[in-house]
Amino acid sequence: MGLRGRLVGTAIALTLTSAALVGCGGGTKALSKADFVRKADSICSAAITRLNAITPPSDTAPASEYVANVRQTLAIIEPTVTQLSALAAAPADFAVLEQNLIAPTKDLVTASHAFIGEIQQANGDSAAEQAAIEKIGQASDDPNQATHDKALADYGFDGCSKTNSGTTPASTTTTTIKPPPPYVAGDSSFSAVFPVTPTRESTPISAAGLSLETILYTAVTTDEELSVAYVPFPAAPAADRVQAALDNSIDQGAAGAKGTVDSRSRITYLGAPAEDAVITSPGHVIHVRVVLFGRKFYVLQGITYSADAPHPQYDELLATFHTI
Repeated sequence: MGLRGRLVGTAIALTLTSAALVGCGGGTKALSKADFVRKADSICSAAITRLNAITPPSDTAPASEYVANVRQTLAIIEPTVTQLSALAAAPADFAVLEQNLIAPTKDLVTASHAFIGEIQQANGDSAAEQAAIEKIGQASDDPNQATHDKALADYGFDGCSKTNSGTTPASTTTTTIKPPPPYVAGDSSFSAVFPVTPTRESTPISAAGLSLETILYTAVTTDEELSVAYVPFPAAPAADRVQAALDNSIDQGAAGAKGTVDSRSRITYLGAPAEDAVITSPGHVIHVRVVLFGRKFYVLQGITYSADAPHPQYDELLATFHTI
């Protein structure tokens, strides 16, 4: 049906800054054009992997399969429109993404919800169901798609300018892959097993008058999105502030993801104070562990797409994480 025609991506990252630890918030600085394009492309490219994993219904499939396909697609594009919209960018930079990707995708979201409602109202009437299927098919085939993609590409976007039109869906055959050896992040003083080699991203942050740096390692598969964030502080927080700092980090992270904290527990991890939490955000379930080793702050995060989804790769990350 071509719902892959308008791709956005998902790469939810909790708002993990030093503000959570030092107890002071800071303003959001607009990204440079290069950083904005890079972050948006990372989000869009991740979507290609997930959307290609959705097997489209056949031409003779019942309406229920089309509804399932649309729901799967919405679970990806709705929350990630929010993520793209939340990127801090200069107005001129953001306008290009808004006009050529975000706005058309919002139109598709609206049409998709209308389709689900029309199928429900059809109540088994095959003619009404077929009309609804044809209508959503037309809505997903944006006649201005090529123009939008060219505008994005001309501005410097790569992943966000690729709609993946006409590609063959990824095979659904399950392949057992041997976990790779631990990934060693020397500049962030840890090692851990990721399912694939993670990407590394460094972002300057400012809080309480301090200029700091967050280093984020991210690995995305079709089932889970994993990350380890590292922030080195000039000095370790006072002992009587550590637990409040961890609590605040979880709270700030949930707020940044526009989610709610479903559960949390205080633990000791590798001999250090830590806190586990599960945060539900639109279309995502975020499993997170925050831990402080002296002045070294880490956030281990695993994202799945439903409350009952297994998360073996995140479990492996927790089991194999070590400081070096």
